[in-house]
Amino acid sequence: MLPIRASVASPWGKFKNRGATPRRDLEWQLRELQAKVEELDCTFGEDLEKAIIACDYEAVAYLLWAGVTPRLTTSGSSNAMCTALQHTRFANDPNFDMVRLLAAHHASLMPTSNNVLWTDPDFHPLESPSSLADTASRLYLWFERRLGTFDPARAPLGCGHPLLQWLLHMPYGKAPVACNFHKQLIKANAQWHSVYYRGSTVAELADLRCDLNFDDGHVEVHTRWPPRGKPQWPPPASVANGTLRAATHFNLLEYWARIRRLRRIEAMLAAARHWRKLRRFARLMRPIALYWQGQTQKRICAPGGKGRKRDFDAYQADGF
Repeated sequence: MLPIRASVASPWGKFKNRGATPRRDLEWQLRELQAKVEELDCTFGEDLEKAIIACDYEAVAYLLWAGVTPRLTTSGSSNAMCTALQHTRFANDPNFDMVRLLAAHHASLMPTSNNVLWTDPDFHPLESPSSLADTASRLYLWFERRLGTFDPARAPLGCGHPLLQWLLHMPYGKAPVACNFHKQLIKANAQWHSVYYRGSTVAELADLRCDLNFDDGHVEVHTRWPPRGKPQWPPPASVANGTLRAATHFNLLEYWARIRRLRRIEAMLAAARHWRKLRRFARLMRPIALYWQGQTQKRICAPGGKGRKRDFDAYQADGF
């Protein structure tokens, strides 16, 4: 009788081979998957820009929930977002809702060079904002000076204006992102806006992938993927009016599949770093835990302690 051998195609063999994959090969796979994810992300970015310009709140909320990076361009969605900021009147204004939705998903509030918000010669900062909160603080100063121009009816409110109140609290994105690569895309989008209004060329913008000074410490990654809470199908009204494509749902499933594979590779590359962090934490906490364990035992077994009483009762009940 021939000995039983483990099949090469068995699940254990697959996991074994995956664990033995050299780091260089994993990094190559990571770059390939990042390119595939960004390809579809750019496609969805066009739909997102069209939805922002059309003021289709449901389509924008659907794409952002699906994990699409809010890319704001010079001629389209960025101007639409800044126009919405200028025309905001009340806390329940649809323009205000759109701006808050984009800001909650880490969209850059930085105006572009051809926008009226940044044409003031006294309002050209030399260094780019390093966070969304920093951008909001600068926008607060700009709107505070011109509150009577863009909203004369509510100018007497002063700092109590709903837009100024929102900017005062330094809004920043709280929605989790799909993977670590999406954090890089958010930083790249912020860098794109930061350098554009300084007159950079398109070639220079293409080389800038990330703003090293941009703060993304508050950006968290989804613990599980794909996201839950909403139907996978896009809003029917958005598809009917042409804001979203008819094949949006199928493209979204492919987008989620690529992100799922990318998350696996990112987790495999980060496993060694997490183990080192866990070992360092265990080495630091072990003496502290042993010290408090000893103090607890001393207090329990001291005269009049609960441990000493339980031990005496067990000795009497033993019968020997």
